[in-house]
Amino acid sequence: MKNILLTEKFFAMQGEGCHIGTPSIFIRAFGCSLRCQGFGRHHSDTEKYIDVIDLSKITKLDDVPILDWGCDTPAAIWPEAKHLQEKHTKESLWEEIKSMLPDGQWTNETGNDIHLVFTGGESLLPGWQKFYVDFFTYLLSIDQMPRNVSFETNCTKALSIDLIDFILDLQQEEWYNFTFCCSPKLSTSGETFDDRYHPEVIKQYCSTGSIAFLKFVVENEAQVLEAKELIKDLNFDIHSTVPVYLMPVGGTNEIYMQNKVVVHDLAIKHGFRFSPRLQCEVSENKWGT
Repeated sequence: MKNILLTEKFFAMQGEGCHIGTPSIFIRAFGCSLRCQGFGRHHSDTEKYIDVIDLSKITKLDDVPILDWGCDTPAAIWPEAKHLQEKHTKESLWEEIKSMLPDGQWTNETGNDIHLVFTGGESLLPGWQKFYVDFFTYLLSIDQMPRNVSFETNCTKALSIDLIDFILDLQQEEWYNFTFCCSPKLSTSGETFDDRYHPEVIKQYCSTGSIAFLKFVVENEAQVLEAKELIKDLNFDIHSTVPVYLMPVGGTNEIYMQNKVVVHDLAIKHGFRFSPRLQCEVSENKWGT
């Protein structure tokens, strides 16, 4: 895999899940297996994002608006936004990452590790998986492999044998940590059950010996109950082996704030962990946050 397309790269605090508040370099992968147009809207609505916004006429990522419904990273998932993407080799991507790291190092002056987070779009599309093996091998060769790497995924794509072997080999050194931030989509996403739910893939991620957690994006109790049915089907120990987080629906700050307290209280009621979306609270979920 010589080149990859990425939507954006930035240095920010991790805003969700088990590593929340951790300084991180984010690489947003271009491309996705889903569209998730149902978030934050009534089921009777059928209008698509590209029917509202003509992505082909937008020339800058910052000009791509975030609507109060649907996927909150539209420029990373729609083919119509391909012209907005950056093309990188493994060498050029490292140079971009190094320029964002304090003093070009994965450990900052306080001694804390900076995490590398691949998000999307969908970070585990087959093409990206091929790139990771080449990219990580390159980083190891120049002694720049980060200690902590996370993949934020919708859990629809199985891991390749090459990537599994690489992760298993590296974790044997007891220095490197990989995290799978698993966010299987519920019916509120607007996706069909067969497209969005792949239990065998979730179980594969969790079998790699990596850190793994589930994160469900919800806005009401019916959706929490739907998530509980999926968890029951997976047959995981939700309190220790694979913790489960509830996170409020909300691509825009207004919608997020409307749902935050409700979902917080539902997490308490049903015994789950709660994940805020710091990028909404701090930066209104703008690009680069």
